[in-house]
Amino acid sequence: MIKELDLRHAFSKMLCVSNNVHFARIFDLSVTSAFQPILHKNGTLLGYEALIRPFQNGELASTDVFLNQMRSSANIAFVDRLIRALHLRNFSLLNEQSQYLFLNYEYESITDLHDIEAYKNLLINRKKELGIDDTKVVIEVLEHDVSSERNLKIMSNWHRQHHGILVAMDDMTDRREDWLRLTSIQPEIVKIDISMLQSPNYQRFVHRLKQFNLQILQEGIETAEQKEMAINAGVDLLQGYYIGYPTLIEQIKNKKRPKDNQARCFNSPKNEQLSSIQVDHQSSS
Repeated sequence: MIKELDLRHAFSKMLCVSNNVHFARIFDLSVTSAFQPILHKNGTLLGYEALIRPFQNGELASTDVFLNQMRSSANIAFVDRLIRALHLRNFSLLNEQSQYLFLNYEYESITDLHDIEAYKNLLINRKKELGIDDTKVVIEVLEHDVSSERNLKIMSNWHRQHHGILVAMDDMTDRREDWLRLTSIQPEIVKIDISMLQSPNYQRFVHRLKQFNLQILQEGIETAEQKEMAINAGVDLLQGYYIGYPTLIEQIKNKKRPKDNQARCFNSPKNEQLSSIQVDHQSSS
């Protein structure tokens, strides 16, 4: 059974506020959030994907290096959950919140759960406390060197749609393994890998996905031509640099003050440094 009070106490030691933005202290880095928009094919906003941005001594550090360090850590599940706690807090600061918030979940963070219902309830309760209970959380499942495809079936136990929780499968390609995983997870949303935009069978691939009665999101849209191709093939949702760059929460002017802004961060990025940082081309993982 997950002990909510123990988890909150552990998080409180690693979460802090600087410049009215939430940060987490992880691996001697100050980590905060960036948000990348996801649009309907008609151009209206569906939601945001929350992305990590690590800093060291006030300078933007490599996201890939941070992720590799996290994935090699024995505490990967805890760190993964801490990052989502960070994202939820920063998302609650936005004055114009979206209908959907996409949160990345590492494979270990899902399969390590002993009581998935308790964890789900913890997430639902935290949304209410932050005033974002109307936002649908999309669990974006990331699999890296998955040791057991069978264990992914645990996702089907979430009963997602009844609690404002949905599941998205990331990096979908035309491999047989991906089709098997899609059938196993049964997501509400599937994100097509950027590599599929170069496939001569792209339109047939999208048509096959539509048979699963889910929302299809094409990520990695970087040009007007790619956007048009995706829409013509039948995708529902669009994401990528052409659609909108990730924006640091620090750089979003129209936001609320956090409820608790007394805590101080050490080694957090300075405001004047953030204004000149280009986060556009950092990894979107």
